[in-house]
Amino acid sequence: MTEPRAAATPGHGSEAGRAVQIRLPDDGPDPVGAPYWILNWGLGVDSTAILVRLFQLLEVLDRKGMTGRERDEALAARLGLPGFRLDRLVVMVALLGSEWPLTGELAQREIVPRLARWRIRLVQVARSGPAKADGVTTLDDSTTPTHLHLEGDYTLFMESVRSGTIPQLGGVRKCSLKHKGEPLDAKVAEIVGGSPFYQIMGFEAGESSRCDRDARADTAQRTGVYPLRAWGWTREVCERFIRRRIGVHWPKSACLFCVFALASEAGRERVLRMLAAAPELAWEPLLMERIAVTLNPTQTLMADGSLHDLMQERGLHRALEMFEARVEAMDWSLVEVRRPMNAQDGDSFRRGGTARDLTVHRTGPRAAMLAALGELAAVGHRDAHRSVPADPRYPRVWLHPRAATFPTLDHLFAVVPAYVATKQAPAFPKLWAAVTAATGYRPPALPGVGRDEQTDLLAGTASANAVPATS
Repeated sequence: MTEPRAAATPGHGSEAGRAVQIRLPDDGPDPVGAPYWILNWGLGVDSTAILVRLFQLLEVLDRKGMTGRERDEALAARLGLPGFRLDRLVVMVALLGSEWPLTGELAQREIVPRLARWRIRLVQVARSGPAKADGVTTLDDSTTPTHLHLEGDYTLFMESVRSGTIPQLGGVRKCSLKHKGEPLDAKVAEIVGGSPFYQIMGFEAGESSRCDRDARADTAQRTGVYPLRAWGWTREVCERFIRRRIGVHWPKSACLFCVFALASEAGRERVLRMLAAAPELAWEPLLMERIAVTLNPTQTLMADGSLHDLMQERGLHRALEMFEARVEAMDWSLVEVRRPMNAQDGDSFRRGGTARDLTVHRTGPRAAMLAALGELAAVGHRDAHRSVPADPRYPRVWLHPRAATFPTLDHLFAVVPAYVATKQAPAFPKLWAAVTAATGYRPPALPGVGRDEQTDLLAGTASANAVPATS
């Protein structure tokens, strides 16, 4: 490649419309050596609007008979992306497996065929497993895509129910970083190699702070670009543009159990409407919440209550009945949870380090697991058990509920649908020893719950880690 030259790019940098210097190839390089243009398509309104705008321009230029270099130069000028080349564009999408069906149907019907028509490369990726070292699954990589692999591979839902947790609200969206950001970054690095690339981000005109944060990730190789900000397109403008061009209202992209969607009144109303219209879709969010709350009462999908209770209040009885019938018929597991919590910097009113050990002791019919739990409750720990109000939806026995000050700990047994898997945090052994020493807690001797042996009560762990199919 010849020495790069500088060019002004509207909308890149900390101020919308400010001209900054980015590296562009000289007019003469071979296209193979030209920079890549990576478009992060999140299936939502903003990034979809960029694609629909590109399709619109391609149709206009096609009617004018423009192809090749002439077409690329016209696209670059009209998109405000100097040096843009269609044959170096890669549309990237990470699939988590729990997208609302309507969004997936629209993307499959309206976007995938247009990508294939213009031979735009679409790369679909997903996580391969729970650890980063498990790698990335390439679901498809094609310039003539025909199918959007919405099912993903190792899904966020499966990760959550296996660990008995929910995605966390507040701070960094770790669920998106892990299931979207990490696989996308890994695949982008594989595609571009050592070549420079521009990453087209779908941040709308009202999201300058997100653009600024993203721009701080720029390197000598990677440059983020933000066309919607440069065009002055807000979310509302994007929605109107898509509706005018392809005749549909494009919904927000979100998982079925998105805690961020459930954080606002408008988001809750939207979710409730969709669950009322398709009650079978309540399975994943209700199952995830049922398991998580049983293991930790604070883990509801909404900060101020459970989705189950909200659906009950709003009369979504059909969805709740379908969920209860399905969950009643499956196997359940008897599990033990130990969760030590330290004080932060010696402050007994602030929680510091926390770790968890989740052990699956037995799996079988729900009635048998509840009977085993009842035996544990009868072994002289009724005071602790009664200290927490009982709810038949969340069968658990507290041997030691957490105190109001730190250090403290949770120690409980519970019965949950048989999705969870035994898992211990690396920091658990050391933290458990420290917190039990500080609090003076000595785990009681229970039948069949010894750490080194098992009796009839908790026999049958061979199948404890089996995860049932989601269908």
